[in-house]
Amino acid sequence: MKRAIVALVILKIFSINLFACSGCTDSFIAPIKSAEAIAKYNTEESQIAAQIAQINIYFQEAIIATEKRNLIENENLNALAKNKALKERKEKFIVKTQNEIQSVINNIEGQ
Repeated sequence: MKRAIVALVILKIFSINLFACSGCTDSFIAPIKSAEAIAKYNTEESQIAAQIAQINIYFQEAIIATEKRNLIENENLNALAKNKALKERKEKFIVKTQNEIQSVINNIEGQ
């Protein structure tokens, strides 16, 4: 009976070693490759984040420049509208003055 128990214990020890792969020569590779993959992933993710940040900065600068150009263009349009209104007032004044002068000339000729 003692021999059977000793044999079972020995088989148990060998079976653990066979299935647990504690003596495998490449068992250390998995954690190393996993760490390398995680490091590469993190590096590439940080590069992507940096590129996204640069693109955002570019867009923000472009938006600000466009808004400044729009403000300048709006000021120019407002100035043109004022100039147009002043020109129309000037033309109306000239026409009114010409009409008054013509009226005076007509009155003088009619007398």
